[in-house]
Amino acid sequence: MIASLPVTIAHLGLTQAAWIHFVGAFAPPETLLAFSLAAHATFTVTRAMIGVAFTPRAYAELVRPSAMRRLA
Repeated sequence: MIASLPVTIAHLGLTQAAWIHFVGAFAPPETLLAFSLAAHATFTVTRAMIGVAFTPRAYAELVRPSAMRRLA
């Protein structure tokens, strides 16, 4: 929920502060910061790879309907 707030660039800062605030009793802040940055990078790269994988299909779905209209 905190990461969805549009107050930071690339959702960096507020999410890390939330990790440290809510889970700070269980791990040192440096470890939580490193983990939250690594998790953020992993999720970003994963979403990008999924987007690249589905780009051909999305492109085909966008182009095919207009090509069909020109033939009709």
